[in-house]
Amino acid sequence: RKIPARKHHGIRDPVKQNELRYEKIKNAINNPPKKVDHQEVSYKLSQFIKLKEAAKKNANFKLKRRVDNEDRPRKRARASKKIKPIFQKPNETDRDYLRRVNQITTEGLKEAEYEARYNVDVVRNEKTGEIVVKKRPENEIDQIIKNKKRRKPLPIKQKIPKEIVKAAVEEALAEKKKKKEDDGLFKRDFVKFGEVVHAPPTLLLPRYAKKVETVPRPGKKNNLLLKEMLNQPSKKGKSVEMPKKVESKNQKTAKVTKKKYDLQGKRKDLPMVTRQMLESE
Repeated sequence: RKIPARKHHGIRDPVKQNELRYEKIKNAINNPPKKVDHQEVSYKLSQFIKLKEAAKKNANFKLKRRVDNEDRPRKRARASKKIKPIFQKPNETDRDYLRRVNQITTEGLKEAEYEARYNVDVVRNEKTGEIVVKKRPENEIDQIIKNKKRRKPLPIKQKIPKEIVKAAVEEALAEKKKKKEDDGLFKRDFVKFGEVVHAPPTLLLPRYAKKVETVPRPGKKNNLLLKEMLNQPSKKGKSVEMPKKVESKNQKTAKVTKKKYDLQGKRKDLPMVTRQMLESE
């Protein structure tokens, strides 16, 4: 079901609306102070006074500063490099000056990324412009944490002789190879040199399998060329006859039940279906 949206009516009477708004805030605007010589203390100053009183009461009082997650540094911060302020040169346009500032900033960011990645310090000589890369000293605490994280090797209780290990490996490989050969037995046909095959392989059915011929066999057709050649008379005058096909019970009964219809008179000109209907009557 489609829920109709709320209708947005415009301000019908703006004067009345302004009057209602003024009624709500009339006691809060343009009012003189309750006490002429009194001035309210700011929130920061009131907090400072509370802390001062608490510090006097308790000698071991410590000011707890709340640090947000965004302000908390993720890693130990290093001392930042001293960078001289970039001033605009004489006769330098604003566009060139901003481009130079952008270039110096990009180089500084790339340099800091390189130092953090390879744990080195890039030192620049201001007079000659030579750049030297120095390796940072490793932090002892970080090294201790790294050593603790390393996996200790499991103690070996008893050493196995190499001969036994070698024999076990060879046995496993032989078993694997044999299994692979068994899997590919029905995929490949190994024929030796000079081997003659007289017939296709015979597949043996299981002992209690039913021999059901659901697919028509091409060899049982009567219109084969080989059968016609065998039935032809030979030079000696004898003909080779194929064994007669054994008729089934259904075919015999079909032949017996065939009925001869009366074809005398006008009925011989009628179609077969009409003749059958007349005979059945």
